[in-house]
Amino acid sequence: MEFEKLVTLALENLKENSVYQLLQSDMDFQQESNAEGCAEQSYIRLDLTEKQRAVCQRLLDCRDKQDFEYGTHAYIAGLM
Repeated sequence: MEFEKLVTLALENLKENSVYQLLQSDMDFQQESNAEGCAEQSYIRLDLTEKQRAVCQRLLDCRDKQDFEYGTHAYIAGLM
């Protein structure tokens, strides 16, 4: 199990470096990133209660974690 964790950490490091370079030159990704920034600013300006913000943040955190895990597994599967 420890070996698997070390390999996963090493692959994540490689993935981050190579993915970053690819995303920098991907215009579609850059447009989506800008759209996300605009959506985030709209979210920040909403008049939500702390409880509503917490619910929204929990949803976003869950989605981010799931997306990250999927990306990691997809990258490893691609290497296999």
